[in-house]
Amino acid sequence: MPATMKTIAFSLVTLFVVTTSCKKESTNNSNASHKLKSYTEDVLAVGGRLVETYNVNYDAEGRPTSLVSVNRPGYYRMEYTYLDNGKFTFEKIEGDKVIMHNTYYLNSHSLVDSTFQYNQLNDTISFKYLYDEENRLVRKKEYIHSYLISKPVLANTINYHYDLQGLLTRVTETYAEITYRYDSVHINTVQLEPAYFPFQEKLPTHTYTTRHGRTIETQHTYQYDGQRRLIQERAAGSDGRVTLKTYTYQ
Repeated sequence: MPATMKTIAFSLVTLFVVTTSCKKESTNNSNASHKLKSYTEDVLAVGGRLVETYNVNYDAEGRPTSLVSVNRPGYYRMEYTYLDNGKFTFEKIEGDKVIMHNTYYLNSHSLVDSTFQYNQLNDTISFKYLYDEENRLVRKKEYIHSYLISKPVLANTINYHYDLQGLLTRVTETYAEITYRYDSVHINTVQLEPAYFPFQEKLPTHTYTTRHGRTIETQHTYQYDGQRRLIQERAAGSDGRVTLKTYTYQ
């Protein structure tokens, strides 16, 4: 899979978890459907440009069940399967091959407690999610598994920091840090993941990502429809990378 395609697929799983904040607040357009019909990600980077569109499907309970590629119908898709014993799975599928599998386990508050992941190369990792008393994600621990070691090894710890209003201000991990800035209020109406994940209700205007001594500033702009639903996000980085996400609703 091309590197840019991997980035698009990965962002579908991690975007809303990495930028997790507190619980979703209500908006004034409660009668409008927030179920997505389609999701498009247009990435322009040094290596070129790639546009990928997905149709989004839901079950009777309003939970996302699949994101199916429009560009490669019948070949690339991502699927959620909900089980009765407090867990669900997520898979990325190319053709008839599962290239990544995640099993998520829920805690007593119906939030993701942990996940176990493996890919087609049998690389395995797991994550443990820790919350505060307001059900905000405050820490995520990443473990590496291998037949060469007797027990999982802690490889990375991601910490989430909030201000007094509950806004996510900073995410720190072993080799990187992301700082969030909010110059104006932008409400998020998009949740591609199941509601078992905490939800980022307010969106930043700027993010600053520092990795290996280099900082990249990204400016974020948003557009809404007449029902106050988010229909477009644009992220322009100081490294020249521009990501445009568009959403249509059912």
